[in-house]
Amino acid sequence: LERAKSRALVDYLIATPEVRLRAPSNDDQDLVDELARLRREHNWFSERLHGTDLDVRSADAPKPHELEALRVGLAEREKQISRVLERLALRRADVEGLPTHTSAVATTTALPRLGSDTVLLEFFFGQARSAVFVVHDGKVTAVPLETSARAIRRLLDRLQLNFAGAAAALAAGQPLEPLHANARGVLHELYRALLAPVARWLDGARRAVIIPYGPTHAVPFHALHDGRHYLAQRMEISVCPSSTLLDLCAARSRSHSRGRTALVMACTDGGRLPYVLREAEQVAALMPGERYVEADATHARLVEAAPRHAVIHLAAHGEARPDNPTFAHVKLADGQLSMADVFNLPLEGTLVTLSACETGRAVVRGGDELIGLSRGFLYAGVSTLVQSLWRVEDGAA
Repeated sequence: LERAKSRALVDYLIATPEVRLRAPSNDDQDLVDELARLRREHNWFSERLHGTDLDVRSADAPKPHELEALRVGLAEREKQISRVLERLALRRADVEGLPTHTSAVATTTALPRLGSDTVLLEFFFGQARSAVFVVHDGKVTAVPLETSARAIRRLLDRLQLNFAGAAAALAAGQPLEPLHANARGVLHELYRALLAPVARWLDGARRAVIIPYGPTHAVPFHALHDGRHYLAQRMEISVCPSSTLLDLCAARSRSHSRGRTALVMACTDGGRLPYVLREAEQVAALMPGERYVEADATHARLVEAAPRHAVIHLAAHGEARPDNPTFAHVKLADGQLSMADVFNLPLEGTLVTLSACETGRAVVRGGDELIGLSRGFLYAGVSTLVQSLWRVEDGAA
C-alpha cells in the first residue's frame, strides 16, 4: 500500500535533505518580479470580491454588474500565477540539479518505528474490498472493513451539513442541542465503520497514528465517538499522509533543536475575528518568544522570525479552496500566505499550529496524493502540524 501511494512528496523529502528551496538566481528575477505583480493583483481582486471589514462592506460592496468581472479577473490571475510557478520550478530543476524522476529514490518500505504503547492504523479502500492495516509490536495485521469509500463520503457529507446548520443556528441565536446530538450520532457511525473492527488494538494503547486513504483524509479521527467518549479523550491521536513520512517527520524534530520559544502571529481580518488577539495573548503567555498582531503580522515578519523558534502559532482567517488547492491560504495583514509562500519558509523541525478555518482540508488526487496548505508546510521542513478540518468560530478556537 505504501508503494502504491504517490511518492512525489516523500521521494522529494528523501532526496533533498535541505528541504526549503534555494533563493532565486539572477536568471529567475524576471519570473519572480512577474509573480510578485500577479500576487498583488490577485490580492486586490480577492479583497474586492470578498471584502475584509463587515462594517465597511455594506457601503463599499461591489455592485452586481462588477461581480462577474471580479470573478473572471481573480480566476485569470490564478491561472497566470500557476504558470509562473511551474516555469520557476522547471528552471530551478534544470539549474540546481534537483531530481526530476524520483520514483526510484525510495525503493524500500520498512515498518515505521513505534513505541510499545502506540498503534498505527493504515486504511485502504478498493473497488471491491476495503481494509485497515494494524501495525503493533513490529507486526502487521490486515483487518477487513465492511464499509466503502462511498459510505464514508455520505457520512462526511452529513457531518458537513450539520456544521453548516450549526453556523446558521449560531447566527440566528437558535439552540444547538439537536445539532449536537446529530453530530455525535454521525461521529459514532464513523467510529463503528472505521475503528470498531480494530477496537481490541486500541484498548489500552496510549497513542494511535492514523494513515488515511481516499475520503478518510477528511475524517476527524480525534472526534470519533465510541458511544461513551470521543477518541481524543481516550488517547493521543496523530494523522500522517503516509507511514514513510512519519519517520521523516520524527527525524526532523530530533535533528533540529531550536529551544522552546514560540512565534505567535494573529490577524483579526478587519475585525471579523476579535478573539484571535486573546488567543495570541494566551499562547504567548504559555511560551516565551515573539508576538506580532494585526498590522505587524506580515509575511516579512514571519520569514525573518521563523528560524528562531521551535513553535509557530498562526491565528487568522483561513480558506481551503477545494476548487484550486494551490491557493489555499491563511490571511496575514499584508495578504494571503499560500502554499507557494510556505515552500520557501525555513521551518525544519518546527511545530506549526494553523488556527484558522479549514487549514487541514486538502484535495486528494491520483495515488492518494494530498494537495493543500499542509503540503507546503511539509516541504518547508515542519515536523508537526495542528490544523482544522472545518470552519471554526474564533471564540471556540
